Amino acid sequence: MPSLKILLTRGTAQAITAASIPDYLFQQFNVEKHPSLPTAAVMALGESLPVNNDIWLHCQPVHLQADHKAAYLIESITLRDNEADSLRHLLNGFLEPLSMSITVSPAGNWYLHGASIPPLTAIPVDAAIGKNLSGLLPRDTQGAFWRTLFTEIQMLLHTSDVNHTRRMAGDLDVNGLWFWGAGKLPVVHHNHWQTIWSDDPLATGLGGLSGVKVETLPRDYSVCEFPEPGKYLMVLSERQLPQLEDAWLKNALRSLRLGQITELTVYWGGARQVQLTKSLLSRWWRRRQQIGID
Repeated sequence: MPSLKILLTRGTAQAITAASIPDYLFQQFNVEKHPSLPTAAVMALGESLPVNNDIWLHCQPVHLQADHKAAYLIESITLRDNEADSLRHLLNGFLEPLSMSITVSPAGNWYLHGASIPPLTAIPVDAAIGKNLSGLLPRDTQGAFWRTLFTEIQMLLHTSDVNHTRRMAGDLDVNGLWFWGAGKLPVVHHNHWQTIWSDDPLATGLGGLSGVKVETLPRDYSVCEFPEPGKYLMVLSERQLPQLEDAWLKNALRSLRLGQITELTVYWGGARQVQLTKSLLSRWWRRRQQIGID
């Protein structure tokens, strides 16, 4: 990718405090600090679900595997629509006496929500895959509620018709739910973005929460317009990676050369971002910096 090489060679690497893309996005919108990022409520808002003043959590269906020493989270499971409907109905019958319920968005994202849910600090499901659950489940006073709920849901799922059918078909069964991202909709202290282009529900949720103009991510950078001075945010997903060079970076660097924008900042995760200005772009002699891309 020639444009990516130019960005990494001539841009300035800046250390930042964000540890992940959700953390970075929350910082960009000056969201009030929380023990854990309330990503579930914000994503639900981005998916146009009725969030209200409830507490929301992600509750991803997963496959767990145990040996004689420990239990491990092996895989995040994507369910067929009929499977998701059946399990949601089964689980909501169990959760109703606890004043909690599960909602599955049209995009297939699972949420647990209710007016009063004990606090939980947990890592996202992608970070939990392959890890020993004994070190991930909370051990504080409130943790007893979550450990009990985790176990009871396991037992309920084990006997479900959906899992019986999946096992007969040779598919991994859904024998657990992984919870994280707990909280209510956060407060955005102030915002400096003019427009956001994104299809990501976390980014669009933050945009809606802060009153920013949110637009669907176009097919490429050249469609985007910057009618007023200010900061503009584009949030790409893995779907855009095959077109990253031709549709996005190449056009963004051209816009920088022509003076249509004065600065380009790129973040892809980890603890660094790269910033490029028109003057830095002309420094063709700069040596490549050691900037890792994870």
